[in-house]
Amino acid sequence: MSSFSIISKLGFLFFPDMGIAVKFHYGGGFVRDWVICYNGGEETLIEGLDPDKWCFFELTGILETDLLVKRPFRLWWMLDEEVSFRVIKDDATAEVVKDYALKKKSAVNLFVEHNVDESIAVVDIPNYDVAGEELGQRYQVVNNEKGESS
Repeated sequence: MSSFSIISKLGFLFFPDMGIAVKFHYGGGFVRDWVICYNGGEETLIEGLDPDKWCFFELTGILETDLLVKRPFRLWWMLDEEVSFRVIKDDATAEVVKDYALKKKSAVNLFVEHNVDESIAVVDIPNYDVAGEELGQRYQVVNNEKGESS
């Protein structure tokens, strides 16, 4: 087991020593009602992650080693102020999550999409409102082989 604390099934975390806290949601899946949400599965809260060691591979390593999540999977997160999910695909996007967690001083919610097709890529596309103002990023799935989007 790694050198952080795992606290299962808690709704709120108090943040000691400026470590990063993450609530992993796994074993469930994304469903679309009026909005997309994550349904079912388990939640595990992990506190005390070292911000200096924070990276994409640390996150996937925790999932595989400590929470026993099997590949293939894709990792997503969501800002507390929004209802859209953002993909974590590399160290650069993991760094954005880290900065958000340190700024908010609260646990960040990460969601696992299970059994993903490795031939399908997720690409960033701008999210615009009705007036054409950019709202941030939203994500679209694109089939790598055919270039088709869904």
